[in-house]
Amino acid sequence: SEEGGKENEDLPDDGLFEFLSGAFKSIGDALKKSGAVEGVLAAISSVLVGSLTVLVARFRKLRERVAGRHPLPKESDRFGLDVIVLGLGGSGKTRLINSLTGSENADYRAKTATAQAHSLVHQCDSRVRSQVYHLDFWDYRGQVLGSFTSTLAQLGAKKQRSNYGVAVVLMVDVAPAPDPGSKPVRIPGVDMARVAEHKQEWSQAALSAMHGFLQDSRPSAVCLFVNKMDLLEIEDSEAVDLARKEFMSIAKRLPNVFAGSPFYLLFGSAKSGAGLVELKEVLRSVAAPLDTKK
Repeated sequence: SEEGGKENEDLPDDGLFEFLSGAFKSIGDALKKSGAVEGVLAAISSVLVGSLTVLVARFRKLRERVAGRHPLPKESDRFGLDVIVLGLGGSGKTRLINSLTGSENADYRAKTATAQAHSLVHQCDSRVRSQVYHLDFWDYRGQVLGSFTSTLAQLGAKKQRSNYGVAVVLMVDVAPAPDPGSKPVRIPGVDMARVAEHKQEWSQAALSAMHGFLQDSRPSAVCLFVNKMDLLEIEDSEAVDLARKEFMSIAKRLPNVFAGSPFYLLFGSAKSGAGLVELKEVLRSVAAPLDTKK
């Protein structure tokens, strides 16, 4: 093509390969004619210098073309989202936040004492504009209502200063947390006693009360994240079907309580990272637009 011809105009003959072939032929001719060491070294030196010159010229042209086609975006759109992470103690809330944000303060090995917020800033660049997403994950001590209401009070104060959206992630798990000092073990199927704990904790009445605490803040998204799927010894597809069946009652309650909010059911592992890309994409897609800065 015409553009391809312009790209190669700095190259001798028809290209670098032909140039090098001719150069090595020159070395052979020099050896045949003189046999002198000086002549051979001079020919090799000439080839190296010529090759380097060609490569530098080609690199410069490529760099100019890339810079011209993909300039840094001059403007950015900003989006914000407060994510309330709920769940029983030991369900993996803090580990999920640690895996998503990389926050050293989100220590999954210690019980969360108070409500804490951890931020994730994610930027997507295009040729013209970039999108910057500010996701604030709110962690609170599991099964402590006072800590949860404290979190909502902090969110309420924040909403007076910003127009961040709000999303709710409810975490359940297929196995209880191991005893302190011991490691999780793989199990042949979903721990039914643990499922019963979740069903009891997240009854229709409890979810309705949670909705009432949020007052007029209709969540931009509500997500049920089934955690610790990596502990199941059965095949992935069978594990998902089994977990879906056992947690279906909670999965049906959430859309009824949070009517009008998009609902998502995800399966994964905060430890292995499975399902986190999908969760992050969901949260990014519902973040609220903030002020635009150039």
